[in-house]
Amino acid sequence: MAELDARCRRVADDGPFVVAEVWLDHFSDINSLHGTEVGDAVLREVGEALRREVGADGFVARLYGDVFGIISPPGWFGEDRSAGVIGEAISVVAPTDDLSVEVTASVGVRFVTETDADAAGLLADTQVTAETARRQGRGSIRVY
Repeated sequence: MAELDARCRRVADDGPFVVAEVWLDHFSDINSLHGTEVGDAVLREVGEALRREVGADGFVARLYGDVFGIISPPGWFGEDRSAGVIGEAISVVAPTDDLSVEVTASVGVRFVTETDADAAGLLADTQVTAETARRQGRGSIRVY
């Protein structure tokens, strides 16, 4: 929350950014089929893939369970960049040398502009949007 508060305070100077909530679809199936050790490895791989995608100026955190939060660097998403890049970044992970697992995610995206200064409200918006995406089916992305 501290990182989001700081970004909200700097948005007028730094420019718009994105807050996203990424919910892994049917993650419990991975644990059931392959065990929690593989499930934990998948979570690590997904986190690393998301960090690579947003780069050093972005912020990625595992919020709880199979849910990740992203704060993008300013300008990360624009007219020419689709929110689908998140799904592409994590579509297949290899938690072990001899196993690849297909991972999909339901993603809620909230664009943050100068007029959005309430970090708690932004998090609530992304959560509701991610819940809507999840109800639409695997791999869905919703923009607030």
